[in-house]
Formats: sequence, C-alpha cells, structure tokens
Amino acid sequence: MREAKTGQRPVAGAHLMDKRAIFPKTGSHFSDCAIDQLAERAARLAPRGPLVIGFSGGSDSLALLAALASLSRAGPRPLHAIIIDHGLRAESASEARRAAQMAAGLGARVEIRRWSSPRPGQAAARAARHAFLAEAARVRGASRLFLAHTLDDQRET
Repeated sequence: MREAKTGQRPVAGAHLMDKRAIFPKTGSHFSDCAIDQLAERAARLAPRGPLVIGFSGGSDSLALLAALASLSRAGPRPLHAIIIDHGLRAESASEARRAAQMAAGLGARVEIRRWSSPRPGQAAARAARHAFLAEAARVRGASRLFLAHTLDDQRET
C-alpha cells in the first residue's frame, strides 16, 4: 500500500479485539500493532467515505480487511468487501462463499461478483477482476480501492 500525503492524522485507538484470533487456519500471525499500522495507513489514503476492498479470503487480504474493519468501526464508515468468482475452477464458488463468510464476520457488506464469460489465462482474469473492482468502488463512492499482496507476490493474479 502506498501512502498518500493528505494532512490527515491517523485514526487513534482503532482496535479490533484480538486480531490474531481471525487467522487461526492460515497459520499467519498478525500482531495487533501490524493491523493497527495498516489501519493508520489506510486512514491516510482514504480519510473519509466508504472503504472498498477486493477480498480473496487469503491471509494478505484478510489482514487488510481486519485493518479496514477497525477503521470502519472508528469512523463509522461503510466497509464493502468485493469478492470475484472467476469461475475458472469447480471449487471457485465455494471458495467465494467462504471468503464472504469471513468478510461478513468482520462487519463488511459483501458482494460476490461472478465473471460471466470466463476465459482461460491469468491475464484475462486479472483484467476482468480489476474492471469489476474499479466499478464496485466507483458505484459506492469510494476514493480508493484496497487490494492486498504478500511480499513474495511476483505478479498480482
């Protein structure tokens, strides 16, 4: 996430009760401090208005969603988790539903969008996902769209 210069102070005291409790199956350990730092950076990037995240259900987007949920409650600001089901694998619909349950559990308004004309290949999937997510953020009046990636991501897919 790139920081923007907004002149706004980070949200103080935006806390999620025990952030480590939401990551038990991934084996990931995100400290309260790390989640709070993400929330502070997100507050500088989008100081007001709705928060929209492209949510995959992976540990990287779950950590960012936890930070945005904390920021949303401190606002209060609406939080939207947009999940894209590319339909490229048989299990993609059930994975999208599991991601939706996680996001709803953190207080997000969830929308699952299914790619209506799937074509093989990561480039096509990425282009479709970015178009869907940009439209979702625009319709909700969000100034930013949040996406998460791990450090070892070579290319967002």
